[in-house]
Amino acid sequence: MEETQNKMANKKSPRQLTPIEIARQSLESKLLQKIAGGNVVRSNPLDYGQLGLHGGEAAYESAMNSDHVKKIREDAHKKAKAEGDALGVFGEPAYPTNYDVSVKVMRELEEYKAVIPLKELGDIVKGVAPGFDFTVPSELENYVPAELFPKIARAQSAKKSSNKADELTGVEQDAFNVYQLLSQAYSRGIGLRAARSGYFADLNQVAEKITEKYKKPEKD
Repeated sequence: MEETQNKMANKKSPRQLTPIEIARQSLESKLLQKIAGGNVVRSNPLDYGQLGLHGGEAAYESAMNSDHVKKIREDAHKKAKAEGDALGVFGEPAYPTNYDVSVKVMRELEEYKAVIPLKELGDIVKGVAPGFDFTVPSELENYVPAELFPKIARAQSAKKSSNKADELTGVEQDAFNVYQLLSQAYSRGIGLRAARSGYFADLNQVAEKITEKYKKPEKD
């Protein structure tokens, strides 16, 4: 009886994801990786070559035409409209552009990188950057980058005031260095993934036309 009640309770009120779970899901989202990765490729075309650039652009465009991005635009538009209405602003806000969506997605991914322990971030990076061979040392696994940020700010001030009490320890500095390393590897990995995902986009379009031309009609 108790087990049945628990199941019914779970159906009525599903467990909310923790901030770390939300961060992990977002960082592992193929769609968000395409958006951010497409921007990485387009911002650094020389790193990926001409075909890689075409691939990144194709991945980016397909992501921007998805239902998920449509919802992001609609939600942002509604929020802007509600804020304007509350202030008595006349008219309609501009509909979010691809640039607006990209800023939102990339800002959130940067924030998510900083709120999960280094070990989990390292595991995520291995999933998107298979050529990146690095394991977070056990002594640094539990450090959460965002928790270091206030101390880093104080440490920078301490250098000016010579207050050694606020300086980072050697381990804390190493943890921050690992975070920066993993962050860069993640960005490079999703860029490479986006470049490769659409690498054959132009050839696939030609191949699809040929296939359709010679496709045999289905028998009744």
